[in-house]
Amino acid sequence: MTNNSKTFNYIPHIRCVATADAWGADRIALDEAESHHLVRVLRLAEGAQVRVLDGCGRWTDGVIESAHKRAVTIRYETVQTAPEIRPRTILVQSLIKQARMEFVIQKMVELGGAELLPVWGDRSVVKERASGEDNHRERMQAIALAALKQSCGYQLPVIHPPVTLEAALESLRGTAHQYYGALEPESRTLREALRNPEANPDRVVLYVGPEGDYTERERVLLRDAGVKPVSLGPTVLRSETAALFMLSAVRYEFDAL
Repeated sequence: MTNNSKTFNYIPHIRCVATADAWGADRIALDEAESHHLVRVLRLAEGAQVRVLDGCGRWTDGVIESAHKRAVTIRYETVQTAPEIRPRTILVQSLIKQARMEFVIQKMVELGGAELLPVWGDRSVVKERASGEDNHRERMQAIALAALKQSCGYQLPVIHPPVTLEAALESLRGTAHQYYGALEPESRTLREALRNPEANPDRVVLYVGPEGDYTERERVLLRDAGVKPVSLGPTVLRSETAALFMLSAVRYEFDAL
């Protein structure tokens, strides 16, 4: 039975994630990593109550029926659906050093970002990896998963493979509400842009440049694609701080939706 009611709570529970194919009619089979965490790390046994998410908004509160370190089975009855966070926020983040990129992923999850599109920029510190790219993406997904459980969220963001700025702009062409953090003195503030009385967006795209900002070539590409420059205040922010600022501003302005 599925309950689409909006009456759900954010009270912290012991939480785990299971992909859609692991959900049976009344039982959920956790993978080895989630099973190990519940049994070995949290030391839960049969009868313990846990909240299970599918990372796409669906969740349930169930009871551990079988507690094996490699295969936990959870019995449940009803399924709930969390309302989707609107607008759908896409962060186009220029690649920065790994620790700072991981910080961005954590904060993006906490602030309800829907998609992360990493970009190789002219001034990106991190360039395309000849090998190990799959392992790097797996680590980013693991960080996002941990942040989702810690923050009591329900929607796991999509983390795309890195692309060029040109490819990112082409894939998002036609989206009305697109903004990039700019140092140009004539730029209006992000608050002014988001408080446009005509703005009631289904989707907002935020572009964050690397340390040292976008090059003039990249700024031309952004403007030609219809991405609007916005000021993030009187001081120069680091790339990860700019991402946090912009994500927070969107969440603040549209949280009532």
